[in-house]
Amino acid sequence: VSARYCCDPRDVSGAKPGVAVYDIELSRLDLPSGARFVSRSPSQVKVRFEKSGRKAVRVRADTTGTPAPGYHVAEIVVEPATVWLAGARSQVMRLEEVATEAIDIEGLKESEIREARLVLGGGTLWVEDDSPVQVQVRMEPDLLPDDALEPDVPGAGGPAAVSEG
Repeated sequence: VSARYCCDPRDVSGAKPGVAVYDIELSRLDLPSGARFVSRSPSQVKVRFEKSGRKAVRVRADTTGTPAPGYHVAEIVVEPATVWLAGARSQVMRLEEVATEAIDIEGLKESEIREARLVLGGGTLWVEDDSPVQVQVRMEPDLLPDDALEPDVPGAGGPAAVSEG
């Protein structure tokens, strides 16, 4: 029996926030020709109604891995920087940000733009505009510390500054 035959259609437009219990009435379910019920379980369905909410939240890129030796992440830019979430008010209002799926930067040397999905977790949340998120990872070479460089200037204490006299 497909999902369209398993639900007792009801008008819930006037439902109030809270939990409602509905009996599954076999006589109200349409079955395909030749099918009949042998048993049912469960005999009731609990539905939790909640006010809906909507909120703009930041998008944070989640990265994993280590860049190539001698390189570091200089900047990560997410576009769009914010998204509108909608869904169950209690879930929407508790969030300040959503993260992207993990973006692997293992061994990365050059800047890249990657497409990523948002991780909303379970529950009743959705992004109003489900267009992909673009994540720009800008890479830069590491700078050598100043004391690692030896100047080759006469009189500066470097190798060419040897004088006796």
